[in-house]
Amino acid sequence: MLDQSHRFLSALNLAFYLSNGGVLVPISDRHTDVMDAITKHLEIGSYREWSEERRQEWLLSELSGKCPLFGPDLPKTEEIANVLDTFGVLAELPSDCFGAYIISIATSLSDVLMVHGNC
Repeated sequence: MLDQSHRFLSALNLAFYLSNGGVLVPISDRHTDVMDAITKHLEIGSYREWSEERRQEWLLSELSGKCPLFGPDLPKTEEIANVLDTFGVLAELPSDCFGAYIISIATSLSDVLMVHGNC
């Protein structure tokens, strides 16, 4: 029951931000799962096992590049596809339609860079 209430409150919170032109992006293990799937697919290691310094270094390098990070051949679980689809929808919207951009539950700089790179 608590899990259902938490989901409902999270949905209300998200609806509030979106109705005011804002975007709320709560960091979760799903985001790390996405990045781990990408780095493993690229055969450059496990994002999940990297140090915070290594994550920042790699994310900053990718953010400054012009090539897409992955293609349609990236293996995806349902959860990974959901995260990527969500960011895909946000990326298609004009940037001037957003008010606040809030990244919640971030614990490190790499969390913020990870979200910034997906939007």
